[in-house]
Amino acid sequence: MTPRTKHLPQLVLITVLMLPLFLQAQGSGYSAEPEISPAQIREMLNGRTVNVSDVNNSARNISWTFDRSELKEVDVIAATRQGNRVSVAINIRTGSAPGTCNGNPQMFVEGRLRLDLHYLAGTWTLTSVENLTMRYSASAYSGPSSSIPTYTPPPSAPRTISLVSPAFTVAPGNFSYFPFRVTNAGARITGWFRASGGRNDIQVLIIPAIEFENFRNRNQYRYIYDSGWVTVAQINIVPAPGDYYVIFNNVPAIVSNKAITANISLIE
Repeated sequence: MTPRTKHLPQLVLITVLMLPLFLQAQGSGYSAEPEISPAQIREMLNGRTVNVSDVNNSARNISWTFDRSELKEVDVIAATRQGNRVSVAINIRTGSAPGTCNGNPQMFVEGRLRLDLHYLAGTWTLTSVENLTMRYSASAYSGPSSSIPTYTPPPSAPRTISLVSPAFTVAPGNFSYFPFRVTNAGARITGWFRASGGRNDIQVLIIPAIEFENFRNRNQYRYIYDSGWVTVAQINIVPAPGDYYVIFNNVPAIVSNKAITANISLIE
């Protein structure tokens, strides 16, 4: 699909700046708080405990405490900001360090967590950790000890990845955004969204990640999907592999919040 070019609508007295990119979040407005990087998230998780289910879906559960000796791979999926609080969704892969399991085989866990953070007194503090999909396997891994095994779905079983939050609000003069990555040729983005508030409209864009800075600075940008200003619409497109953003644009609004419900997924 060939991206097209257009201008972001201009709005007097409204300035939109980006939250730090490492938030990988719904972005809206200017913030003086420092960025939240994957390295900081890895450090914040040390000492935190979550209940983890068996990868074979048995009834057995364990409490997993993140340790500084573990190798942690963290991918930030999305974030939702409310004032000085941020809820961050991450994918994490980690495993127990060799020699730390009291003679038992090394164990490995992977899946999605939701982290709640609070910015107070000049620093971000992790206030809670919720396990969404993280599971473990107690079987020994024969690869290098620094590697973490990951589950690869069979080619005949496409995976579906939710790209946006199911319900959120976009403030006037702002936009919300959700980054994602397409890894397979032939992947499809499908779903729907609905807006209410003000004139009951929103503009939804899907743009290549490299165009995000042009969008936020109101320069020309390329896109692979533009809904126009609508109340409700469906999405069904086939993007090329690469990094993208889904953007819910409410920049022209002066006083009206837009309440969004959405179900937009990547199938690959």
